[in-house]
Amino acid sequence: MKYLSLLFFLFIFLTEIFIHAELPENVASYYAKEFCSCFFVLEREEEFCHKEHASVVPRIGFELNLEEKKVTSGLFHQISYQYTGPQLGCRRIID
Repeated sequence: MKYLSLLFFLFIFLTEIFIHAELPENVASYYAKEFCSCFFVLEREEEFCHKEHASVVPRIGFELNLEEKKVTSGLFHQISYQYTGPQLGCRRIID
């Protein structure tokens, strides 16, 4: 019983580490995608899009490239979305 409790605790601990390791990347990806859609697809102002999504997720290492129509977000692992046109909207760029 003692070993079973220890094994269960170890499982929970490792699961938490895995979940929290993925969290910053997921937040950055969500923010970049939502901002790209708001700014390029809906053609809203930059400040409006920041305010619209700041209530849901924090802005992490944000960069907007108007020439390439690209939005990048993230601290250690940068996630980028690029506007491809009115029919397809924004898609993730895999580097």
